[in-house]
Amino acid sequence: MLKKLLLNFSVLIIGIFQLNAQDQTALQREFDNASNDSLIAETYYTFVTKCFAENPDTMAYFFEEAYQRISEEASSRAFLLERFGDALRKSKSNYQAGKQYKEARELFKEAGSLEDEVRILNRLAGLSKRMDLLEDAQTYSFDGLVIAEQMNDHELMAKFLRSIGVNYTKMQSYENAEKNLRRAIDVSQKHSDTAGIIYGYMSLGNTFKGMGEHSDAQKYYAKSLELAAEKNNQRAMAGNYNNMASSFKMQNRLNEAIAYYQKAIKINTKSGNKVWLSYNYNNLGNVYSSQDRHELALEYQLKALRLKEDLKDVEGLETSYINLAEVYKSLGRYQESVHYYDLYIESTSNSLVEQNLLNLNELSAKYEDEKKLAIIAQMDTLRYLDSLQIVASNESIQKGKSLQRTMWGGLALLLVFCAYLAYSIRAKKKTNRALDEARLNLFEKNKDLTDSINYAKFIQESILSSSHLLRNEFDETLMIYRPKDIVSGDFYWFKPFSDHFVFAMSDCTGHGVPGAFMSLICISAINSVTSSSNVGNPGKALGIIDGIVTETLNGKNIGIDAGKSEISDGMDIALCSINRTTGVLQYAGAHRPLIVIRNGELIRIKGDNISIGGSREQEKVFTDHEVQLQKGDVVYLFTDGYPDQFGGENGKKLKIRPFLNLLIEISSLPMNVQEERLNAHLESWMQGHEQVDDISIIGLRF
Repeated sequence: MLKKLLLNFSVLIIGIFQLNAQDQTALQREFDNASNDSLIAETYYTFVTKCFAENPDTMAYFFEEAYQRISEEASSRAFLLERFGDALRKSKSNYQAGKQYKEARELFKEAGSLEDEVRILNRLAGLSKRMDLLEDAQTYSFDGLVIAEQMNDHELMAKFLRSIGVNYTKMQSYENAEKNLRRAIDVSQKHSDTAGIIYGYMSLGNTFKGMGEHSDAQKYYAKSLELAAEKNNQRAMAGNYNNMASSFKMQNRLNEAIAYYQKAIKINTKSGNKVWLSYNYNNLGNVYSSQDRHELALEYQLKALRLKEDLKDVEGLETSYINLAEVYKSLGRYQESVHYYDLYIESTSNSLVEQNLLNLNELSAKYEDEKKLAIIAQMDTLRYLDSLQIVASNESIQKGKSLQRTMWGGLALLLVFCAYLAYSIRAKKKTNRALDEARLNLFEKNKDLTDSINYAKFIQESILSSSHLLRNEFDETLMIYRPKDIVSGDFYWFKPFSDHFVFAMSDCTGHGVPGAFMSLICISAINSVTSSSNVGNPGKALGIIDGIVTETLNGKNIGIDAGKSEISDGMDIALCSINRTTGVLQYAGAHRPLIVIRNGELIRIKGDNISIGGSREQEKVFTDHEVQLQKGDVVYLFTDGYPDQFGGENGKKLKIRPFLNLLIEISSLPMNVQEERLNAHLESWMQGHEQVDDISIIGLRF
């Protein structure tokens, strides 16, 4: 009976993994005969990725076997951990892969192996980006950059700088993205790294595309494409064509977008790059949908789906499902549309199911020995049964009975586990069916709302002063602009005049959509005051701006009458004017201070304790201040988002004094380095805490 049960179990497992018995035996032999640490690690990786790429438990079992066979040297164990992480990543067990990489990094650090540590940091950065953990990706990239600089490895330096720039682009921190990507290009150019220049220009084009500056984006794509064509870099050529098409699509130049997507498709088809080809098909299908050419859209979306199914691209399949649902809906084929909506909803819930499986595995950890015995049975059932039949001594018989009991127990646990899992999945599917219609409606409403807010972001950014105005005026500048939500209540404002330069930093009431509305009102007021003449003095200008904002919010045009309370919203602002000839800085502020640091000494001038807007009854007078700037002085304006951010070990506010001390500490550094230090300090301080307010800082060296 036991023999029959084990045979059936073995057949079941072999059917699940679809193993080639001859290849499995050869790989097992290589694994058993591996003679040194490096060979053990490499053979382990080959063995588990060919046979068990989708079974982390089995990978873990053979990892433990390999771990016992290698030496206790830190670098050897770290290398095996790295290969275990590689196998887990290949099987899309990203979280578990990250755990192995982190352990490997610590061991490589203990062994003093910078080369190995920086390789692991590169893997961690890429994995974090894949999991959309962009803050973690930045931390690993910055750590990798430091080591690359210590190693004087310019190719690695450029690679990490590009990674940092690309992540900043995804985080919509475009100024930081541009600065790091330009640094990456400079490093690559100085050391004749053509590939680095190609991908640097391509990434810089993506940054400008994200900013909506499409002429600049196309310029950098063209530079990258020219170099890629010279070097016959097909991958980069296809990438640039795809990005150029995306830029044209965003400008509604759809025929040009189609032409460039087809160029990318031609290259990726020829080179066999199925991953990129699947996304080219998706993108082209979306363009055809925009032109209401839905039959063509359907053709390309189905091509994308087939490729993603072949590639087992789970995330890509989600994109294809929702695209096909929309296309079928446009064609009036509602049954097929609902089918793909169902698939989309089911696939987006898979991560929750996977997490439940992980929790169940952790709860079953005490039965690890029984599970290992089950794995041994599936790998070599017949050989094990033969050995049982040969053993004749009473002691061996007793051991056989003990093994039988253990196996029965292990199988019983496995059956209970499978039954529980099947029950959980059935229950979840039943619940999902009941919620499908509500979830679909919620999805569509959320998409419409998000699209609207993203468009509002586009409008707000188009109204903000161009950051180039500040950079054109001063050789060294920094700018940090991090909205809490998609749109922001903070804004910066610049305007050059013939003999002086006027600039401001403002924090409007609220953040998100309410704050963004306030910012538009306040920017309009500032533009109105400065449109006809120069700002004679900042204090007088703030008084006029206050009147405009107050009247706009509480005037008759919005229906405020004697029986209703006034709107108290408004803004805090620091407004400055620098005379280019004399170096005299004039400043007035509403709650926002001016900071000047000279030779490590801080000059802090507080603004008046009143805000712009609010009550019409309060008489407001804003005080003018004057500072004679000296060569090398550093000027900072900021909103309260940075010092008010919660974080640190105790989850408290950073507060103004530590923030000012940080400015003093970094003030002697180049402004681009200061910007990176401020961003890195903020990420370190937050330690996973949510951003509580919009964060904005501008700085310049006179």
